[in-house]
Amino acid sequence: MMLSFICCCGQITHSVTRPSTCPACGDLRPELLRSPEATATFISDPGHGWLIVSRERFAAYGLKPAQITPYSYRSPDASEVALEEDCDAEVFLKAFEARHGIAPYIAERFEDPCPIRNWPQFGSRRR
Repeated sequence: MMLSFICCCGQITHSVTRPSTCPACGDLRPELLRSPEATATFISDPGHGWLIVSRERFAAYGLKPAQITPYSYRSPDASEVALEEDCDAEVFLKAFEARHGIAPYIAERFEDPCPIRNWPQFGSRRR
């Protein structure tokens, strides 16, 4: 998964991992550019919350359903996974940070009622 980083000099770099220096000026800390690839959506209702990740993105980070508990869900068309906040969301966040050296941006949304509760379970790992 390619992410975009921007340097204080204005140079934008596209990289699979976090670049250690800017190729234009040598700055040591290019910043992650806010983009859909750099953002994960967190949806909550009055009782719980889930990090939404596409199945494609889930697999791109080398993750497997066996790493996820049955407290997470998949969308009815199986295109997205809703990773529960207490344990499973951290699996994705750690994989993202391990690859890019930085956490993703989190976009938060509240839904009441939340349709995720009606999605089929996803994952088989026991806590």
